[in-house]
Amino acid sequence: MEPMDRIDELSDASVPFPFDLHAMLYSDNAPELETTLHKLVQDRQVNLVNPRKEFYRDVDLEEIEAFVKNRGLSAQFIKIPEAKEYRETLAIRQKKNAAAAAANA
Repeated sequence: MEPMDRIDELSDASVPFPFDLHAMLYSDNAPELETTLHKLVQDRQVNLVNPRKEFYRDVDLEEIEAFVKNRGLSAQFIKIPEAKEYRETLAIRQKKNAAAAAANA
């Protein structure tokens, strides 16, 4: 599967915004790499009841970069993802808040 196809597939799930690409890691054994990454952040898993829900909190991109560097892996990192819908949502909220503040002034 192409990486962007997988991102699109995951974004169709019940999540508020499409996923953005933050890093592309290259490996001859992707399943093993994924398992190792999951172990790295296991203590920060969001859903402690269903481990198949692979969402984690408080994971910094710098931590993943250090992981990659320490293992000599090839990777590409995107420091500022597009996050189009998220950024548009923030702009709409900011306008609404400004309009509400002006109306209450």
